[in-house]
Amino acid sequence: MNALRGGWRWTLTVVAVVLSIIVLVLLAARGLATQVDAFRDDIEAQLSERFSADAELEHLGADWRGWDPSATVSGMTLRAKVPQAPPLLSLERAHARLDTLASLRAGYPVFERAEVEQATLHLYQRDEGGWGWPSAEVPDEVQAPGRFRLADIDRWVGALLRQRVAIRDVRVVLHGRQDEVTLIAPRVLMAGGDSQAHLEGQMHVEGQPDAALSAVLEVLPGRRGLGAFNAALQVDVNAEGLRALGQVLTAQQRYTLKTVEGDARLWARWHDARLEDARLRLSLPKLDITRRDGPPLAFEDIGVRAQALRDDDGGWDIWANGLVAKRDGDGREGSPLPERLQARVEGADWWLRSSDFSLGMLATWGGMLPLSDEHARMLEEMAPQGRVAGLEVGRHDGRWFSRTALTGARVSAWDGIPGGGPFSAWVTTDDASGSVRFRDESGMALAFPDVYVQPIALDAATGRIDWQRDGSAFDIEGKALQANWRGAEVNGTFATHLPMAEDTPGHLDLDLAFSDADAIDTPLLDWLPTQTMDDELLDWLSQVSGRVSQGSLSLSQTLTEREAPEGELFVNPDDRLQLQLDVEQGRLPYDPEWPALENVAGHLDIDNQTLVAQVDHASSLGLETRDARVLMVGNTLGVRGPVTGSSQALLDYLAEAPLEDLSETFADWQSEGHVEADLDMTIPLAIPETMKADIQGRVEASRLYLGMLRLPLEDVQGDLRYRHIKDQDLLTGDVSARALGGDMNGTLDMGGDGFTFTGRASAEGLLSWARLAPQPALAEGTLPYRARVTFDDQDNASVRVTSDLEGLALRLPAPFGKTVDDTVPLEVSADVASGSGRVRLSDWGRLRWRTRDERLQGQAWLENWPEAPQWPQQDGWTVNWQPSRLDPQEWISALRERDLNRQVTTQPKGVPSDTSSGAGEDISSGLRRIAVSTPCVVLDDQCRGALQADVTPLEDGWQLALAGPVAAGEAQWRPEAPRPVDIDLARLDLDTLWPAEDATQSDGKVKLSDEIATPPDPVALPDGVEGWPDGRLHVGELHHDGQTFGPLDADWQTSSKRLDIKPLSLVVNGVTASGELAWETAGREDSLTRARLALKGSNLGDALVRLGQPEVVNSESVDLNARLAWPGAPWQFAVERSQGSASLALTNGRFRQVDSGPAKLVGLLNLDNIFRRLTLDFSDITQEGTAFNSVNGEATLFDGKLVTRGPVEIDGSATHFTLQGEADLVQRTLNQRLGITVPVSQNLPLAAVLVGAPQVGVGLYLAHKLFGGWLDKATQIHYRVHGPWSSPQLTLESAR
Repeated sequence: MNALRGGWRWTLTVVAVVLSIIVLVLLAARGLATQVDAFRDDIEAQLSERFSADAELEHLGADWRGWDPSATVSGMTLRAKVPQAPPLLSLERAHARLDTLASLRAGYPVFERAEVEQATLHLYQRDEGGWGWPSAEVPDEVQAPGRFRLADIDRWVGALLRQRVAIRDVRVVLHGRQDEVTLIAPRVLMAGGDSQAHLEGQMHVEGQPDAALSAVLEVLPGRRGLGAFNAALQVDVNAEGLRALGQVLTAQQRYTLKTVEGDARLWARWHDARLEDARLRLSLPKLDITRRDGPPLAFEDIGVRAQALRDDDGGWDIWANGLVAKRDGDGREGSPLPERLQARVEGADWWLRSSDFSLGMLATWGGMLPLSDEHARMLEEMAPQGRVAGLEVGRHDGRWFSRTALTGARVSAWDGIPGGGPFSAWVTTDDASGSVRFRDESGMALAFPDVYVQPIALDAATGRIDWQRDGSAFDIEGKALQANWRGAEVNGTFATHLPMAEDTPGHLDLDLAFSDADAIDTPLLDWLPTQTMDDELLDWLSQVSGRVSQGSLSLSQTLTEREAPEGELFVNPDDRLQLQLDVEQGRLPYDPEWPALENVAGHLDIDNQTLVAQVDHASSLGLETRDARVLMVGNTLGVRGPVTGSSQALLDYLAEAPLEDLSETFADWQSEGHVEADLDMTIPLAIPETMKADIQGRVEASRLYLGMLRLPLEDVQGDLRYRHIKDQDLLTGDVSARALGGDMNGTLDMGGDGFTFTGRASAEGLLSWARLAPQPALAEGTLPYRARVTFDDQDNASVRVTSDLEGLALRLPAPFGKTVDDTVPLEVSADVASGSGRVRLSDWGRLRWRTRDERLQGQAWLENWPEAPQWPQQDGWTVNWQPSRLDPQEWISALRERDLNRQVTTQPKGVPSDTSSGAGEDISSGLRRIAVSTPCVVLDDQCRGALQADVTPLEDGWQLALAGPVAAGEAQWRPEAPRPVDIDLARLDLDTLWPAEDATQSDGKVKLSDEIATPPDPVALPDGVEGWPDGRLHVGELHHDGQTFGPLDADWQTSSKRLDIKPLSLVVNGVTASGELAWETAGREDSLTRARLALKGSNLGDALVRLGQPEVVNSESVDLNARLAWPGAPWQFAVERSQGSASLALTNGRFRQVDSGPAKLVGLLNLDNIFRRLTLDFSDITQEGTAFNSVNGEATLFDGKLVTRGPVEIDGSATHFTLQGEADLVQRTLNQRLGITVPVSQNLPLAAVLVGAPQVGVGLYLAHKLFGGWLDKATQIHYRVHGPWSSPQLTLESAR
């Protein structure tokens, strides 16, 4: 029995024992009142026998008053008959007087007065936790009933109404297994009578000052007296005072009381001898409990207010409000308990209803409920969550029932029982069976852990789940299940059978039908019961995708943790998995390394480990198949069907196939054409390397581009067969095509004799293959060739190409040229696997290459092949040309004499446009050096010295280094730089580049006719000038005609309609010519050149001499600015078609006396010739020329004539000259007016003037004599200058 019921039961037993003894004594007292003590031994013996204990009575006394006997007992003890004889009961004294008449009327003893003093009851805790007497028995007739009913309470209260009892110092000692506690009732008073009755008392726990329990009962007679009494009861409980009692009572329980604080009060009301109203108030601010199998529990704020009312039929209506309890540390606000409860009790039937509460919060308290281990584990594993909107539970006709409304419910799957949530549900139970009707809530997921790895996220779901439990098993059935799962409609049923015996496995049956399932965006495995599939099938299905228009799933599976036997899908041979799918837009793999079938339309059927797929249509990288079949039996997959498509699609397919190096080769190929073939493949999934493949078909392609060779083929035709057997690739067949400008035929036997090709190639085809434009003037004709590709045991390919070049003409300087009939041996051999090879061409060309760590090294030699060539340290190609002598003029003449195609490069026919530039870049990116070295550069049949030129790559371009008599320096080409071209020469010899021709003039100077001769018609700005790279030119020294000048600097930029050279500068012996030049379009076919030039420096004469011109003038400084424009290119300058303006400023110089021939442009500056023709004796004019302090003037150029703008002023030291007029640069004539201003007395002897103009001279002479010094100040004379430059005529016009 439990502790509380045991204590109450034994307390009543003590009262019954005492009263029974008193009754026996009273019955005998009547006749033996004076001799009652003589029966003490008999009574002791009887008590010992009845209680199986040692009994002892010190004194028995009796008395009789009228009809009312009385008795007294003192010194009574009971001890157990066991070692150490522990006490059971002790009584110091008891006295009672029986009201005989009242007892007869009531039918039970009624004591007029009873007193009990110092009674102690001892109870001992048994091993199972119950309480009692060791080795002692309590007779049935004196035992209190173990179960109380409401009628018993009414009867006991009615009996107590008639008693008058005083109890003093009654104790109950509880001896626990670890501790003991003593309960003390210092005084209990029962006083009854005809008008009213009163009962009150307190109970203390020894050691506690405050009462643990206080009770007061007031009884009043009813309408029929005390037989229909009315009563009121109040019981107050101090919880803290009962803590020690609770600790002892729960010491051996699963939960042990540690601390409790609070109080409780109970009210009860009787009417007409019936309990009709009972009320309870409980308030426990703190309650701490320790657990034997878990952490301690701490509760707070436990409270409830309850009331029970009895109706006229004896039924009870019960309410509980404000039910609350919080557990410390849960981290949740509020109480998990329902706030309100309502119950109804009718005899053995009852029901209980609750308000809403949190199911999840209450479930966390499941471990504290008195559940079986099985139910406790089930509650813990399923971890219910959500909210109970309403609950009704009860018992009717001996059967349990419940009704529950749930919202936001979640449960975890456990032991074959599915889980999921959130959902709303109506749950009903009827004893051992029940059902759930549910509907989804937002975000619902359904968990079948024995079938699906991940929970199934549903957009909508409804259904019903029934369960029933019998004595041996638990059965769960899902009916009318409907759901929307990732947009697919799903419906079905399931049934789970779970035997109660742990050694008996359960069973699951699942049947689903679905439509419109998207297995493209969602992997197919997320739709399937993968827990039931083996690894090989899962690996294969993980690559399958598509849209399932219709599908069905049927699963029958034993729920066990045992593994299936080798080669079997299930433990139980009767288990079965069936899956049927109608697939659209599907993806079906047949080998992880081979391209999968795409856009599959067909039907997929899985029956345990057998898979059959009927493919109505599918494609793979452009290849198509119809009516194909995919079959998987066990772990072997087979694919069979026809294949059609484009030849490019076939290349794409082979590029993705696991053909090792061949796949990379096919990836570089491109084609246009058609293919028809039959496919037959068998793939063991466990060992896919043993895959077998057989593909037979025909290829007809108008174009095939071999990327690795950059070789286009045309009109390709052939029957081919590919087989893959025992990890070996076999390719056989015959092909024909046009390649390199001729026909080609080939026989393929990979795995046998290899590939053999024969054909002819044209010069145009070979040049086109090399990305060079056809040059019939240099190379023409055709040549035969034979090529063979062989394979060793490891399928490593070797290539050998031979030709005698007969039929090919090469019109080049020796040793590279040959006639059509000449034969020159060509041999090419290459080992594809090692990436090495050699080329030999006649006796002047050698080439070799090798691959090291996938890096290519190559070398080419033209002439002078080294005896022991060494491989360079760097990767890439090096080209070496080392002729003993190099005659650039011979090469230039040979090329000039030929009608060469101005286009240098070309796009080969049949080469894809997107691969042309890329191929060229690939070639150039592998080139590391081009070296040309010769000890003799021949110019004009003379050896001009050695030349070395090296072309090397930069990180972002190329660099050219030159060393030799012609030039020395370097140039760089960086395509991505703002200025891609950068030329920096330390020295440039113009005489070596352009040696002088036979001169028509004996002095060999530059001819005036060369300077101003009319050129051909102006040329247009070339097309594509915007594609020309920008750049910079710097020449440190220029050598010409024995003179050295420089540096020369020029930058150029291009646009769609313009070429700009700016800045442009040249330094010549202290004089700097700078400016800019622009060449731009002027109409559809014309162009125009504009120039802005400035000449600044010191002595202009030194610059003229350095440029090979006569020194017609020298100066301290020069400042010349000119703006010119002329039609055509910059090199097409012609004065008769040019126009512009110029300004000149000279200081402190002299016009020199030189021979101004008719062809000298500088004759314009030969003013000394003009001044000397005046035959005047100027002090400025000496044998060294005409001196000046400054020269300033401006002029315009138009139609070949230079016209002054204002006078050109020449300021001599004593004379001032002005020139105004024009100079015809084409006819080389002058038409100008010369003005001279001089002091007459110093500079104009009168005789000389008269010679030139007598009438003026006479006048000047007379004026000089008359006016004296005034005429010494100044005199002006004007002449007309006309005629050719070399001998102009001077005519005096005026003088004043």
